[in-house]
Amino acid sequence: MDLSCVQCSKSVKSLDFIKCHFCEHTAHTKCIGWTRSNLDFVNNQSPNLLWICNDCISTLDQLKSRNSSLTTVNLVSTVSDCVNDCLKEFKLELDKTNCALQALSDQFNTSSAAKSASNRLTGKRPRDTGYKATPSGRPTSALLSGTRKVSDAVKAVDTVPKPVDKFWLYLSRIAPHVTEEDVAAMVKECVTGSDPVVKKLVKKDADLSSLAFVSFKVGVDRELKDNALDPSIWPNGIFFREFDDRRNTEDFWKPRALKVPRIETLLQPLVTPEMLGSPME
Repeated sequence: MDLSCVQCSKSVKSLDFIKCHFCEHTAHTKCIGWTRSNLDFVNNQSPNLLWICNDCISTLDQLKSRNSSLTTVNLVSTVSDCVNDCLKEFKLELDKTNCALQALSDQFNTSSAAKSASNRLTGKRPRDTGYKATPSGRPTSALLSGTRKVSDAVKAVDTVPKPVDKFWLYLSRIAPHVTEEDVAAMVKECVTGSDPVVKKLVKKDADLSSLAFVSFKVGVDRELKDNALDPSIWPNGIFFREFDDRRNTEDFWKPRALKVPRIETLLQPLVTPEMLGSPME
């Protein structure tokens, strides 16, 4: 690329030249009164030193004199005016939004009142559109059991025996690989001679290798309660207590009603002009 010196207008062929920091015009170092050592110092040791040609210096002086009238006070005033204008526009938009929301709320309330009046006149029950807790079932009378002996004239109908009232135990700190059959055999030997009801308290498809221990729910005859709660009959390392079936408590099973906010609360303005205060506070 053919470069020419901005001082002497001759072609720059050697490496002893420098470029203007702004316009990147080139100049011989000897034309600007520099030596090779000066050029090496600027390029290698002091990158903050810059060379600017005469044309760029003249342009910078003109810009400096033109902008000297803009003082710090004028700058702050200009920025303040811009902020005030933006806040005024924001307040106007906020007032429009609040008016639209209030109109929507009035329309909804008017529609709801009209429907309620219409339902009272027609005797129709208003439709429940809110979230409510599942209503409890209707009260039923107690079940009665037949006492008549079945004769040959009456065809017998097979029935299932009344379930035996069980006493339930909670066994814990048992190795994950232990099965329900293993626990049933232990309980049969330690507590009762009949087969107990055993349920492993592990979620379906659970990875047993990731569990530190597992627990079991065990059911035995209720008359064996005192015997089952005797620590001396259980092997060392078995932790147990009476099983607490929390499914029968209200706070475990019964879902609580969801609290749905009123429409007036939803339509309240998020921000009011009073919350903004004066623009430059």
